[in-house]
Amino acid sequence: MKDLRLWYEQEATCFEEALPIGNGRMGGMVYGGIFEETVTLNEDTLWSGRTDQSIPANAMGAIDEIRRLLQEGDRHSAGDVVWQRLMGEPTACYEPAGALHVSLPHAGEATDYQRDLDLETGVATVSYRVGNVQYRREVFCSFADQVMVIRLSASEPVLCGSVHFTTPHATCEVQTDCHAVYAVSKTPYYTDIGGYKGEKGAFYDEEKSSIRFCMGVRAVADGAVTAQADALCFADCREVCLLVDIVSDYEHYDKVPNGTPEKLVACCRERLADKTDYTTLKQRHIADHTALFNRVSFHVDGPRRADLPTDKRIEAYQTTRDDVGLYEQLYQYGRYLLMASSRPGSQPANLQGIWNEEVVAPWSSGYTVNINLEMNYWHAESTRLSECHEPLLRFVRELAEKGKEQAAVYGCRGWCSHHNNDLWRYVGMVNRHWKASMPSVGYACWPMGGAWLTTHLWQHYVYTGDLDFLRECYTVIQGCAQFLLDFLIENKEGYLVTSFGSSPENSYWYEEKKQAISQGCTMDMAIIRDVWNAYLQASRLLGKHDALCDEIVTALPKLLPYRIGERGQLMEWEEEFPPCQIQHRHLSPLYGFYPGNSITRARDPELTQAVETLLAERGDANSGWSMGWKVNMHARLGHGDRALDLIKLLLRPVPPKDNTKGGGVYINLLDVHPPFQIDGNFGVTAGITEMLLQSHEDFVELLPALPVAWMQGEVKGLLARGGYITDMVWKNGTLSFAKLTAAQKGELRLRVQPHWQIKHNGHAVAVNGAVVSVAVEGNDEVEVFG
Repeated sequence: MKDLRLWYEQEATCFEEALPIGNGRMGGMVYGGIFEETVTLNEDTLWSGRTDQSIPANAMGAIDEIRRLLQEGDRHSAGDVVWQRLMGEPTACYEPAGALHVSLPHAGEATDYQRDLDLETGVATVSYRVGNVQYRREVFCSFADQVMVIRLSASEPVLCGSVHFTTPHATCEVQTDCHAVYAVSKTPYYTDIGGYKGEKGAFYDEEKSSIRFCMGVRAVADGAVTAQADALCFADCREVCLLVDIVSDYEHYDKVPNGTPEKLVACCRERLADKTDYTTLKQRHIADHTALFNRVSFHVDGPRRADLPTDKRIEAYQTTRDDVGLYEQLYQYGRYLLMASSRPGSQPANLQGIWNEEVVAPWSSGYTVNINLEMNYWHAESTRLSECHEPLLRFVRELAEKGKEQAAVYGCRGWCSHHNNDLWRYVGMVNRHWKASMPSVGYACWPMGGAWLTTHLWQHYVYTGDLDFLRECYTVIQGCAQFLLDFLIENKEGYLVTSFGSSPENSYWYEEKKQAISQGCTMDMAIIRDVWNAYLQASRLLGKHDALCDEIVTALPKLLPYRIGERGQLMEWEEEFPPCQIQHRHLSPLYGFYPGNSITRARDPELTQAVETLLAERGDANSGWSMGWKVNMHARLGHGDRALDLIKLLLRPVPPKDNTKGGGVYINLLDVHPPFQIDGNFGVTAGITEMLLQSHEDFVELLPALPVAWMQGEVKGLLARGGYITDMVWKNGTLSFAKLTAAQKGELRLRVQPHWQIKHNGHAVAVNGAVVSVAVEGNDEVEVFG
């Protein structure tokens, strides 16, 4: 039985209890109210205005002074130079559109109430009874037709009510016609999330540039529909279908928006007018949704409490710890949320995916690229949502264009980007208004954000084998590799290290003060190895070997190597400094183990032990996304039971608006940092995939970190690097059967057990050694019998 429905016996009272729907471009949180349905609305281009993205006037040449001060050991003065000469404005803030309200004045008390979200169809449903009348509501956001659909129905022609918009922004102009309402508003020109320039808040000015947008709703009903003031009213209906869209005047990250209310309303009216009937809209939505969602299935045998509403189910789990259905839901929820917040042509999923109700959002609900944005997409390829990866891959190519000027500030070729980006593709160091707060300066002083993102371009190729894609993005990888080479200097030991940087977002004690800036941080060096190796391999595949390849081949062995510290831990900085926070949420120095692969269990047992020591020091409980990262780390270590321990911690219920209890989930299973941050949902999905299938070394490994508690189960449709679609069944904790289907020509290297029997297209394959190699063509099948 599929267990893929979140359901509840009461309406949502706040954002953290509502249910998310989306089509990548547009999103909604469905509250399921009886007397008033509320759907909060988002559109992916609604951000505050573009802040000053010019290079600070005195930035040129600063790198030479920073290098000198760091080499002299004057780290605090180096930090002052970074703050005074390199840090710029804050990024823009992702903004809500508003909310759609459907008022339903029922004459009586509702009974038999239930609301749910079906992950498999992407449809949210509300049902209840008032007297003898059965009411039902279906809500979905269609990618196929680029529209949000809300269908109200009743068993008798008694539906009556009204529909109107609200917005939290300063202005709202409302227009109506006989069957539609349009609300035009404008985002702030500047949003100060931390009081950096004075008062925290959002600032509006009609004369200053920001995003103007229009929310529109058209009603199609079998009863009367009339427009009154700023609302639509309907009466005597069995069925009302509401079609909702949002349009903005955003065109491109390098263009100033200049849309007028008249143009926006006309565009919204035109888009809503060409939508077809409800049945067709729903069929097309479900066909599109299931085509992606049903590529992967995951099931574990064991007790499950599908009879309990989700909120009560999560609560019961805290005592019983025996509901395997929650693992399945959490896993598929991560896939559902990526499908709903990141589709071809949309903006990438941000810190909250696409769902945000606050004008001054936590961390601007932006793109934090020292872990969070990357984690959003860790599972995109392995769970066969490669199309959903497209917005991020396009985003990287756009950053590369903006990042050339920033690299030139450092006297480097190529391009770079720092730790925060936004709709406008800001690439510089942010928030000079943090003043001289050294840990905060350290957050911004990290020019490796673009480099980490570049590894996603290579991973997309590794999974798909798409050479055309690799050709298209080759210059982006090349430019990143150039920057990294030019950014290195030789340290006193003769190793190549980064000119400056930090270990996100940790700091250390130096001369009795907190400090974050350092040369040759472990994470930075690991990212450089990954980018350079990707560039060398891409050059070979495309026949583009050049002088840069030779320079990199010469420089690679000179990079500062991994080091093991006095506690047996993998060192975080180039020297053994005492960390300010030993249980820090970030696992930055462990990047080379996961998501990178420059340290592996098979090749580097001593370094792997040092990884394990530092991971233990970091502890388990922390922010939700940190626990998601740790699931992946323990999976790579082969620690299935420890990975499951982290999943159990992540399933801890956290009350809405409570930012004091640490990470977990809200009753709608959204991840808690706190507050809500979606990366933990994505991270745990990647982690469970890593428990079941690994391919980061030069072989594919089946069930590498299966927990003892998952004695029997099956998974279908996972993707290994090289393009191998993998189905597996296990019994009594060991593999029973697997089938790997090749998507392309290649050599499948499979780690095997001595008792396994292997067949390639029905023919037996000899098992000699720990790894079996099979030459395959596209659609070839390799079967494993345990």
